[in-house]
Amino acid sequence: REGRIRLQPFRVTQDQTRIETTAYTVDAEGLKPDPKLQLRLRIPSEPVFVGQQVPIGIEWWVDERLQESIQSYEIRSELFDDPDTFRFLPDERVPGTQQTLNIQTSQEQLMLPARARESQRGDNRYVVISSERTLIPLRAGRFDLQGATVNANEVTAWRRDLFGGRRPASTRPIFAQDSDRTLVVKPPPASGRPESFGGGVGRGFSFAVETDRSVVQAGDPIVLTFTVSGSGELAPVGLPPLDSLLPAEQFRLPDDAISGQVVTGTKAFRVPVRVMDESAAEP
Repeated sequence: REGRIRLQPFRVTQDQTRIETTAYTVDAEGLKPDPKLQLRLRIPSEPVFVGQQVPIGIEWWVDERLQESIQSYEIRSELFDDPDTFRFLPDERVPGTQQTLNIQTSQEQLMLPARARESQRGDNRYVVISSERTLIPLRAGRFDLQGATVNANEVTAWRRDLFGGRRPASTRPIFAQDSDRTLVVKPPPASGRPESFGGGVGRGFSFAVETDRSVVQAGDPIVLTFTVSGSGELAPVGLPPLDSLLPAEQFRLPDDAISGQVVTGTKAFRVPVRVMDESAAEP
């Protein structure tokens, strides 16, 4: 943090001997943003819903003259540091890409698959390293996010080691910060919501049913597989009451609740039932 920091003496004691340093102060100045670095967090400007899959992106712009001089860097954003509020789908590595964008959180360092491109802005050329993620808000609210930051070390002088390789001789810290961002998350709409609504929010949902056998006798067990597909968050999706789909006079239903399994954009529920009426053709 900026300002004057007073450090108390360090003390060492051995048996009856005690020595200590004097107290001293450190004046810490804030780094000014360096125009050779830029950072952008791309989030929707319009409200989104709890459970919605939201595409977001982060871009790090580096002046091409710094490509060989960046020794290390650290990117931070509140968006990646609150797992109780924001969840992310697993990052899929795009074939043919080897770049990563490293994001530091309070718990770990994220290595996000990224792409690199060149871009011109004014008289300067930049290398732009960008990564895309899919965010899922877990609760409603207005979230005012401080601008994402990047701290880096720029090598200002080099030296040769014993084997002729280049090693940093001196560095200086450089810094960039994005603008503050606001993300508004709303609860799912209440109007038109069916009684069986389980929290799934998204687009292109479809529902299918299939059986493990097409011909059975009365009293035989079969397994019905209910499959929900779509681009939304499927984890909270549940089956409606089964007796509304399978009449009790035709089917004997399981007593236990049926939990589904989410696999790559689908959620499947396997329901064992017994056909009790020979006239039952399909549910």
